[in-house]
Amino acid sequence: METDISLGYPPIVYKFYSLEEYHQKTLIGNYLFPCHPYHLNDLMDGEVYAIDMRGVSSNIYTKIKQQILEHSPSLYEKEFVLQLFPEIDTDRRQLQSAIMASYFSFGGIISLTSYNRFSGLMWAHYAQESGFMIEFDTKRLLESIGLNDQNGIYKKLYFRKIEYRNHPMSISCSQNPDIEKINLFNTTQKSQEWSYEKEWRIIVTSDQEFGLPESVYAEDKQTTDISKRKLYYDRSAIKRIYLGRKFWASCIEKKEIMPNNENNVRIYHVKSEHLPFIEELSNYHDKVYVSGVCDCSEYRHGTDVCVCNVETRKCEFNPDYYYQTRSFGLIKRMEIVGKDVYVIYDDINRTKDEEFD
Repeated sequence: METDISLGYPPIVYKFYSLEEYHQKTLIGNYLFPCHPYHLNDLMDGEVYAIDMRGVSSNIYTKIKQQILEHSPSLYEKEFVLQLFPEIDTDRRQLQSAIMASYFSFGGIISLTSYNRFSGLMWAHYAQESGFMIEFDTKRLLESIGLNDQNGIYKKLYFRKIEYRNHPMSISCSQNPDIEKINLFNTTQKSQEWSYEKEWRIIVTSDQEFGLPESVYAEDKQTTDISKRKLYYDRSAIKRIYLGRKFWASCIEKKEIMPNNENNVRIYHVKSEHLPFIEELSNYHDKVYVSGVCDCSEYRHGTDVCVCNVETRKCEFNPDYYYQTRSFGLIKRMEIVGKDVYVIYDDINRTKDEEFD
């Protein structure tokens, strides 16, 4: 697989997931799901109308068409190719759709974030506090994708940082008659209001069709089969896994949770459908953490760190208050007996990034 990776990429990237079964399967199978742009949650993300067809002459039309069919030869079998002539496609709509299809019916987008594990917005928006998040070593992730034999269907991988703009812009095909440049521009920009995500993207292309989102296109089983949308990685690329604060509450079959505080043990009687995922989690010794909330330990336990008072412009020690913060506790061990999961915590609240290394 050919790679095109931007320089200066972050050493760590994170992927947030909700608790749906298809997301649980990605961890069990060690793969990422390359989305078609219409799978994404931003209405304007990778939108076909950002591909500006104004001023596309017959010569440019023919040049772009040739690139499309060279990049995705199986498009020759599609009926719409019979309409891909400048004399017929006078408003250039067929060519506009074909440019996008050449990359994203034959590949997809994987969204990652370089933001840290404490991001409340990411936990709320993408994991709903009941899902999970995977922390990847970026270099190992990209290397293992390239070396995995199961990824033989892919021909190119890009790794790009999202550029945030006040308004997503169009790209002129008459001035940029290059389908690679057009599609990469269109799928690596977002509105400034999404900038909190600090997003990086893996974009992959293939010679094989990857299926289209059922909700947008059709219910035809052949057209909407997305089973090929899997990009495999080696589990050694996973540094840590984090569970949302409401994870266990969403998994348990019984409402009560039985504590054994002396040994930092919790016993969860979980639903059958979540057992395969929890069994997979149990394989990641000393790498699984659970999110929670605590009062900041530096105030709770005392500190000699001075705090700057903005009003007085003086630095002073003020132990009279503390603040709430997201925290993470390590799962030291997980044992499964039937549908009962015995979880042993280390009972340490980690509230800063440096406390994980």
